[in-house]
Amino acid sequence: MPEPFLPKRPVVTAYPKMPEAFAEAEAMAAFLKERGIEAPCGSMYDEELRGRVKKGEFDMLIAVGGDGSVLRAGQFVRAPAVCRSSV
Repeated sequence: MPEPFLPKRPVVTAYPKMPEAFAEAEAMAAFLKERGIEAPCGSMYDEELRGRVKKGEFDMLIAVGGDGSVLRAGQFVRAPAVCRSSV
């Protein structure tokens, strides 16, 4: 039986025009931090954060927002080593 996937380097992104999405993303990052997992949190349009995603610094991306947020996240997370999750 294969080992379950347990992310070690997640990142949480939010749609910048939805304040509630940012609040949820920050809550998720805080939840992970309380459990010993550092997860940067930022806008889906933050070029520095997007660059880090494209370089493969993370093994899981959590996109908070609507349907468009999930589609945008999928566009810049194309590497098979990154697991995509949306809320």
